[in-house]
Amino acid sequence: MNRDVRRKAFWVVDDFEEELASYCGAPYAVAVDSCTNALFLSLVLEARRMGGPQELTLPARTYAGVAQAALNAGWSIRWDRGEWSEQYTIPPTRVVDAALNLSPGSYEPGTLTCLSFHAAKQLPVGIGGAVLLDDENDRHWLRGARMDGRQEGTNEVSPQKPGYHCFMPPDVAARGLWLLTALKGEPSHPCKRDAYPDLAVLIG
Repeated sequence: MNRDVRRKAFWVVDDFEEELASYCGAPYAVAVDSCTNALFLSLVLEARRMGGPQELTLPARTYAGVAQAALNAGWSIRWDRGEWSEQYTIPPTRVVDAALNLSPGSYEPGTLTCLSFHAAKQLPVGIGGAVLLDDENDRHWLRGARMDGRQEGTNEVSPQKPGYHCFMPPDVAARGLWLLTALKGEPSHPCKRDAYPDLAVLIG
């Protein structure tokens, strides 16, 4: 198969990212296969920026995948038992867990805001996630990191390390783009900390 044809198959991912970023008011969006991996890649990126993983702060009551993403990226966790609603920042990083807060113009400049497209979320693609951001260098790193260190549609490996296998397939992006056209800008689904188990007890 012609390499150019293979690359064209991923143009719909580019289109989805462009429309998603515009909807949320972000300069860029990088689509991946889940919000958990959006968080994981963002935390790997932050560890690189900060000279290595350190201790971060997570709500004790949140989705288990958030804590696992942090641990898998090498961070240690300090648990916070405070209240949160819809989204929260993960200090000392720029990462925001906004899995339930897909809203028009919601992007906060300077952040790595992670979204979910699970069937229960506002954009119910069924699978998938994305990182909203405003730094072009971070975007370039994330786009390579999600594709095993290579660019979409090729088998050419870049010098970039590390690389992971968590890209959004074109058919998923096409469904996301289709569903995105139907969003009316309603408020995000309400979600509070009490909807989740206490991970400080379960994970420690």
